[in-house]
Amino acid sequence: MYSLALQAGKIHARPHIPMLREDNVRKGFLTAEAFEAVRAKLPMALQAVVTFAYITGWRLASEVLPLTWRNVDWDHEVVRLDPGTTKNREGREFPFTVVLRTLLNAQLAEHE
Repeated sequence: MYSLALQAGKIHARPHIPMLREDNVRKGFLTAEAFEAVRAKLPMALQAVVTFAYITGWRLASEVLPLTWRNVDWDHEVVRLDPGTTKNREGREFPFTVVLRTLLNAQLAEHE
């Protein structure tokens, strides 16, 4: 925007706007095959948790593990993170996929 204003002669100099430093940038993603190989070596009790994290891309310790059934909206088929529980402090929703729906149904059956 400043470049256009500079070209049009509306301003005489473009201000320096420093970029914000990014903390905790995600890297090192697994392919589906690599994920399945890792998951197969985990105890059964952990497989659903890491599968949920892999599908959603949510942080395991701070976003996935604190979830309760009230975060699952079966009517709208989304899982919600409440505002204040995410890195940017904003809420977030993830729509059900076929695999996620199957996973959640299995977890609900086990819970009941």
